[in-house]
Amino acid sequence: MGDLLPALTLYPEWTPFITWRDDAGALHPAGKRTENRPWACPRSLIGQDVAIHAGLRVGGLATVEQIRRWSANGTRAQSVTGILDALRGAVHMGEAAGVITSGRFTVGALLDLMAPGHVVAIVRVTGCDLDQRTPWDVPGQYHWRFEDVRALTPVPCRGAQGLWRLSAEADAAVRGQLRPAVPRGGPDGLP
Repeated sequence: MGDLLPALTLYPEWTPFITWRDDAGALHPAGKRTENRPWACPRSLIGQDVAIHAGLRVGGLATVEQIRRWSANGTRAQSVTGILDALRGAVHMGEAAGVITSGRFTVGALLDLMAPGHVVAIVRVTGCDLDQRTPWDVPGQYHWRFEDVRALTPVPCRGAQGLWRLSAEADAAVRGQLRPAVPRGGPDGLP
């Protein structure tokens, strides 16, 4: 179990900003490189890789499928308002950080970029502090800092609250994307 990658589950509306690409296809320099938590990052995690998992519920309230269904049916329930507020908040933070252009990005586009219930990236944790250094930092929270973002083809995985470890199956699928493919028989292709 100790060899399996540690993971954090985030609300799915935040994960596209971690792997956001600029017009040239590179990771956007103003992308989300902070995860806000009410608890400090364990010191043993500094310098280590962590899997970023997109949770199932937007704002902790509803699944993307429920939101799409409610939107198609014209539902205006109180919970829908809260969900839209969570999505609008994520879009606003992306605009404030300079990742997206104000007024040119929609809540619908954000829904399309989410991969709920999947590991979407690996990041290297570089520190943890309470300083307000970026637009992504939430006052009164510990800011887990990370770099070396490696976007993944989403890997299905059941998440959990707090810091947890990937299943052996998800860990193997994630690690398989991190290593360059080696031809069968050795690096030179010979048996």
